[in-house]
Amino acid sequence: MFFYFLNKLFRLLFVAFCLWVIVRLFLFQVYTVPTDSMNNTYFDGDKIIVNKLAYGSRLPITPLSIHIGDTKKYLDWISIPYFRIFGYSKIHHNDVIAFNLPTEFQFPIDERKESVKRCIALPGDIITIKKGDVYINNNIQNEVTALKWFSIKYNQLIIDTLSIKHYIPFFTKPSIISGETDVFISQNTADSILKCKGIISIQKKYESTEKYSPAFFPNASIIKWNPDNFGPYYIPKKGQLISLTKNAILLYSYLIEKHENNTLGTRNDSVFINGSYAKYYTFKMDYYFGIGDNRYNSIDSRYWGLIPENHIIGIAQ
Repeated sequence: MFFYFLNKLFRLLFVAFCLWVIVRLFLFQVYTVPTDSMNNTYFDGDKIIVNKLAYGSRLPITPLSIHIGDTKKYLDWISIPYFRIFGYSKIHHNDVIAFNLPTEFQFPIDERKESVKRCIALPGDIITIKKGDVYINNNIQNEVTALKWFSIKYNQLIIDTLSIKHYIPFFTKPSIISGETDVFISQNTADSILKCKGIISIQKKYESTEKYSPAFFPNASIIKWNPDNFGPYYIPKKGQLISLTKNAILLYSYLIEKHENNTLGTRNDSVFINGSYAKYYTFKMDYYFGIGDNRYNSIDSRYWGLIPENHIIGIAQ
């Protein structure tokens, strides 16, 4: 009798384990937000559900693996080509997407670190950031959730600290008669604070167009982009043909080589892909531009470039 119940228990545990694996791989995943880059939407340590069905479940690229919490164990003896089951929705502008970081090339795609960002540009879009404002195809975007950089000028004698704390909890009453402080808040919050007693003005700030660091994409001094002034940058889509100009090579060579598995070289102003002379290149995948809501504390597409389609896990809910 004892062995009968033990056998029954093992069977139930095995079925439960199989169901857990199926749910995690193909349906939903619980994800812990690891940083404050999405503040104003999700906060460091928040538990969120990632829906894998929406965009179509990605089949395991590294099937000999197991993930329990933040612990990952895998064997790369077997690798399956990327394939995604048909989903019921496409990625839309401003979706918060979960994905594997497109930077850890030493690991298989599905074993790279996971992240969440807001998808603000889709395949075929042209993204431009001017003075901290995002433009998609030359249309300025109403970014309700984005935290931007503002300078607040106030009068200490009449300032209504309690009203301001409703919008900025960490705000404390200044000790000088008049002054200025910098905060990272949304445009809507800035508009509301401006109505509070004692506020003289609220001015949006941004990095100068001349500011440059090699940390920003495309990591070359020829193109001096920064978090507040970026682009215009065309987001490639599957089947799109581009001319391999010097500028295109600077912006897209990492996609062609690292994500689409080609060798790219130049000789005497000529471009060679996989050893053959090439004037054009046709992209094999769709790409996306992801950015954190907490703009000034987020490492995202402004730093490491675009998110390939095969890195997408699902939509955060």
